Amino acid sequence: MDHSFWPRRGSTGDRQSAPLNAIPPDRDERQVPSILSLAISRPLEIDQMSKTTGLTLYLPVDRLILMTINETRTAVLDVAQEFLQTRGYNAFSFRDLADRVRIKSASIHYYFPTKRELCLALVARQREQVASALSAIDEAGLDAGEKLHRYAGIFQDTLALENRMCLCGMLASDHATLDPEIVRNLRLAFDDHEVWLTRVLEEGRADGSSHFDGTASEEARSLLSSLEGAMLLARAYEDPARFEMTARRLLAKLRAIPNG
Repeated sequence: MDHSFWPRRGSTGDRQSAPLNAIPPDRDERQVPSILSLAISRPLEIDQMSKTTGLTLYLPVDRLILMTINETRTAVLDVAQEFLQTRGYNAFSFRDLADRVRIKSASIHYYFPTKRELCLALVARQREQVASALSAIDEAGLDAGEKLHRYAGIFQDTLALENRMCLCGMLASDHATLDPEIVRNLRLAFDDHEVWLTRVLEEGRADGSSHFDGTASEEARSLLSSLEGAMLLARAYEDPARFEMTARRLLAKLRAIPNG
């Protein structure tokens, strides 16, 4: 059985869906799977069944899909990340998420009781994804300069996806309105970047592939800040080439051998 309910990126699918308690007007209830009748006649029992089996019941117009809790949670996180990266933390609601994922608002609260918890989950997931991406760069056998090039590519790929801003960069712009725990985790996420950049820059200085003044830690902070700022302006102009130009110049300066 196909358990997917959300069109994959690049898909043209746009299925019409309805919750379990809505029967398509052109279909007799007897033609609907018996579990739907159970949901209508004994909702408390079906709710208990859902909790016991770990399944969320969902009915597109043409067929019944059993969607696992993990799939639903992931879908909510994916849409929340899209909204956060394109609109900002304060510009979407649980109702917006529910409408997009096609579940009830109350279901969002089942997975994430508050927007604070949703945001913390997004930052945690982002940190895991970044750690995985940076590990892949480390394992590719590249010199420091090439590692930094790949690193800048992560930002460029994000910008190329519907003109999105870095998730943490977008949250930083809403810093004054965020819960302190979100801010603490946001800073830890930026620290992950700076720690990795510092190590790579130290490697580059040691093998002669990177040249910069000051400490590697200072250069790491400068590089991260420059890339985030370049993303922000490129997004405002809807011109990814602005980011590419800035990143290329930043990395070229690190490659250049100082005169004398």
